[in-house]
Amino acid sequence: MVQNTLVVLSQKMYSKEEARENIKKIVESFDEKLDFIKTSGQYKEAQIEDEFIKPLFKYLNWNISNEGIINPSEREFIVQAQGRNGKEPDYLLQLEGKRRFYIEAKHAKYDLQKRTDYI
Repeated sequence: MVQNTLVVLSQKMYSKEEARENIKKIVESFDEKLDFIKTSGQYKEAQIEDEFIKPLFKYLNWNISNEGIINPSEREFIVQAQGRNGKEPDYLLQLEGKRRFYIEAKHAKYDLQKRTDYI
């Protein structure tokens, strides 16, 4: 008889205090770099996502790398997920296989007050 072995990697969970402190650092870093991000042309959208968006959700205890999740339909953090309208938003966050919300990330150079077509 073959026995299946399941190895579950544990994701670090952050306390409210740890999350608050780490998120504060992300926000401060973003604020310090914002003018450079907007004007330099050196920051790509994917880089912004890796440096600011993914860490934000990691500190909010979302499993951004889907560690220990065997069933693909139960992943928490899905990149380029198939949206309900046929489009592919940047992220889908779900819990227990149920969709919670989508995230469409845009480069900081876009003014979403003026470019409402991105919202």
